[in-house]
Amino acid sequence: MGCVTDPEFVLLFHGTNGDVADVIRREGVHFADLRAEAQLVGEQFGLDPDAVWARADLVGFTKAASARMTSVSFAGHPINAARYAGVAGGEARREMYQAAWLIMNDSEESGRADRWSFEQTQAERILITVRVPLPIVQAALGTEVRTDPMGFDPIETAINLRIDQEIPPDWIVGIEPVERVMDHDDVRNEYGVALSADDLPSDAPYPWEGTWWESSIRRWFSERR
Repeated sequence: MGCVTDPEFVLLFHGTNGDVADVIRREGVHFADLRAEAQLVGEQFGLDPDAVWARADLVGFTKAASARMTSVSFAGHPINAARYAGVAGGEARREMYQAAWLIMNDSEESGRADRWSFEQTQAERILITVRVPLPIVQAALGTEVRTDPMGFDPIETAINLRIDQEIPPDWIVGIEPVERVMDHDDVRNEYGVALSADDLPSDAPYPWEGTWWESSIRRWFSERR
């Protein structure tokens, strides 16, 4: 299992943005403050923060709200964490922006709200690597760490592994820029090709999953010119 650095610790990964990298380096990774995000976005657009919060409920953030405010989400593989990197304010702020757009436009067009919120929250992509004590990871998984019969590591394939404590700075072993992650839709939209894992093996833990580092996509097309 590549994630287990020794019998006592596991490497986990968290995607974030460059605006908070220095704070994380000094203070570690804190829980999300969703009320603060609603306040910030409400003030930015002259909206009632409570209305932003209430509309965000319908966007879907409350499904994970309590977890976000009491845990930090990690992935067991860098590419799965990198999917969530480069969002200013994180997923919580992006959902508050979606709510703001829907309110300001008196609309139910969630697709347009999502595209607009994406544009508003683009930032430098940063990947954080943390070294977490094995018992804490086992508690989050709800199982002992072992390779299952199909050969897939339950840590490496975890996408939303929630650690129910804030991460102290001395657990952090890496804070660095990370490249973009692309899926089937990204490749089709940008290159006009319906690429599959049969054409180019996935960079994700599951070989059949169409998820690649952008450098892999660029190299694949370059080699075929």
